[in-house]
Amino acid sequence: MASCNWDSVLKKAQAAAKTESVQKKIEGAIDNHILNGKKLNAKNTVKPIRDAAMKFAEVLSKEVHSCAGSVPASGQLGRTAISALSSMNISPPEKTAKYRYQIGVSFSGDMSRDSLDPSYFPEGIDNIAALLNNGYSAKSTVYGVWLNHSPWNIKSLTNRTGAHFIDNAVQSFKTGDAPKYGITDIIIDEIYK
Repeated sequence: MASCNWDSVLKKAQAAAKTESVQKKIEGAIDNHILNGKKLNAKNTVKPIRDAAMKFAEVLSKEVHSCAGSVPASGQLGRTAISALSSMNISPPEKTAKYRYQIGVSFSGDMSRDSLDPSYFPEGIDNIAALLNNGYSAKSTVYGVWLNHSPWNIKSLTNRTGAHFIDNAVQSFKTGDAPKYGITDIIIDEIYK
């Protein structure tokens, strides 16, 4: 009767798995799975990074909609603000380091807005999402026509509390869905801080 030394077989398999060529194959298979959603095996439990980004966009959208209200100074968002923040882009995933990947989620569409008083603030605002998220405190009040909203001059707000929908979405995602997708970090762009 033949016998097999399983300890010897296991040691050889472990040594082979540590070789550079096998490690490159493992890394390539994981990259293909994470970046392209290809299954590693029938019992694959890791979800592709794009699924995680789509879930985060869903959580962010819910946070934006939860800020609905009619008191902008308190950080509530009106229907035009919510409409401006309702569409998002999800960039293609990219590898940043060995076994580290990232995917961008951003608001799409034109985030710039003209000033109520272009003679006083000719540049307007370049990122309405950051302004609504963070709030602001202005040095002075301006008056002007809010295009597509009012045909007469209106007064600008001098203070607006931030709605903080981005911070809230990140916190909600980290405590709820991030572990399901293997997400270890969410980096918020500097313009939102």
